[in-house]
Amino acid sequence: MSNLIETSAFKWARLIMSFPTRSIKVMWLLNELNLPIRDISKETDYSSLNVEQDSAIQVRFVRLETGEHMNPLKNPHPFHKVPCLEYQLKGEETKHVLFESNAILMFLLENFDTEKKLSPSTSVYRTGLRYQIMMWVSSSLEQDISPAMKIFKTLLQKKGLNIMNKHLLTFEPEEKEEFDKASAIIRESYLPHVEKLLSERDPNSQYLFDNQVDIADICLGFGLKGCDTCGLLDEKLYPNCKKYYGIMCATASHGKAMQQMMKMFTESLSK
Repeated sequence: MSNLIETSAFKWARLIMSFPTRSIKVMWLLNELNLPIRDISKETDYSSLNVEQDSAIQVRFVRLETGEHMNPLKNPHPFHKVPCLEYQLKGEETKHVLFESNAILMFLLENFDTEKKLSPSTSVYRTGLRYQIMMWVSSSLEQDISPAMKIFKTLLQKKGLNIMNKHLLTFEPEEKEEFDKASAIIRESYLPHVEKLLSERDPNSQYLFDNQVDIADICLGFGLKGCDTCGLLDEKLYPNCKKYYGIMCATASHGKAMQQMMKMFTESLSK
């Protein structure tokens, strides 16, 4: 594992997260950076966690459905949301709190991606497009897919299905009308835009810019995850989106992040 934490300015750093939320992006990045992670979700003596030096990123899973994220001892986010990063620097007594997923991503890159592998400044175009994708995914794609995801998940629950067998879902005419209305901007504007963007890449590139994962890839991959969750990534309509999303899901960092989060989620059910 990386020793970047030990050699950094941090005494300790602690991620408060939940699943499925934008925390996925942060966990994905932590694993892409190969940073060690220590699950502290079961700790009850919080004062003992503020150690002089922790060589791993502390991760606390909080259950949203039980209101655990509202406890300021477990989640210092001023608005009780996740993800949230709490940290203390060497030589300081003050604890700092950082929120907003993109801010956390950029902060982690600034401090732990010392070689700028995930955010290289190889061209003005690449830098601009990186920022655009990161901000657009958060402000538009993630926001506008939420209504369709809510309807889709409600229908799955209503019909005794789940994400694993969502392909069995059939819509009644009024259900289809409601879902189509909620997902219209995704199908008619957002996915065609991403499809065009991906089609204009170098054909030899696996990812957005080349064959090295960029932070923009993690953000776009997460945004497409919502589209795929509710069955909108139609391979016939958006072949490049579907292929790209599959490549992003196949990255070792994504697989590890999802395993870690599912393990924490499962263990949280027995608390």
